[in-house]
Amino acid sequence: MTILNYSCCLALLLIGTARLKDFKKSIVFMDGFSSIFTMYIFVFSGLLFSAEYEVMVILKYLAFLASSWGKGLYLIAIGALIYDQINMAEYVASFYLISVGIANIIANCFSNKQDPFICLMG
Repeated sequence: MTILNYSCCLALLLIGTARLKDFKKSIVFMDGFSSIFTMYIFVFSGLLFSAEYEVMVILKYLAFLASSWGKGLYLIAIGALIYDQINMAEYVASFYLISVGIANIIANCFSNKQDPFICLMG
């Protein structure tokens, strides 16, 4: 799962870079959300990388990123945020992040040595 999580960091960095490259000053001036969200994509990637690299300063405040369950929900949330049907790269990255997030949750259930159905149902 570690390699998949690092690949999600890379995917976020690539999406953020592509969004920065695609900026048009006239559109950004009118749409501040787009520029702020692009910066947050880099922050989200950095947080995921820090959690995967086990930086304790970050995990102290974001303890949910220490578990596969938390990383899975985090990736699903980020994937839902970057979902865009118009931009194909963001669409694919969104699908990939959500898939890896679901895989993290399922892997957490199997690593606990308990019935996965009970784990998923609470």
